[in-house]
Amino acid sequence: MTSYGSYNPVRKPIIMDNMVIALGNSSLSFVAGFAVWSVVGYLQSIDSIAKSKTSSIGLAFIAYPTAIDNMDLPNLWAIILGLTLFLLGIDSAFSFVEAASTVISDTQWGQRYPRMFIAFGLCVFGWILAIPFCTNWGFILFDVVDHYMGNSLLILIGIMQCAGCGWGFDVANTIEKSPGHKKAIYVNTIAFWTILAVMGIVFVAIE
Repeated sequence: MTSYGSYNPVRKPIIMDNMVIALGNSSLSFVAGFAVWSVVGYLQSIDSIAKSKTSSIGLAFIAYPTAIDNMDLPNLWAIILGLTLFLLGIDSAFSFVEAASTVISDTQWGQRYPRMFIAFGLCVFGWILAIPFCTNWGFILFDVVDHYMGNSLLILIGIMQCAGCGWGFDVANTIEKSPGHKKAIYVNTIAFWTILAVMGIVFVAIE
């Protein structure tokens, strides 16, 4: 989102964009919830062995195919499911490449290369990283990567973005405004990050 937002003019109002993104995402999640929980409830009602595989990749590759086998025209639903997963993969790949290529293109050394060349290099790099997932232990590797990148890494990235926006952006100019501004930044920084570190360690330890 940060990369996509860089295409907007500096003074562009973003309230409407935020509303559209938030409502669109939440609406899609609300509708998708009916599909997910109807499948989960159905597997529970027939006491299927797949009823416990209803999270992460187990939902897409175990629970849904098991439910499809019991539907009318299972081959048709299997094709639709495969096409949906394929389009989701293409959509995710587009987002990854576009976000990374935007950051690279905004750097001084990245501006020397065509945008198409940067995108091609990122696609090749991603293809190389994806090769281990095609091996016999690729499913286990995918589950591990999905867990840590989808949970722990996203939290860490969010914390780092908050640190950059709240304590890194324009901090030098703010400190120079007055002794009060300088003292406020130091006090807020120490208080916030100390509490965050202590509480983070405490709650991880008692989890």
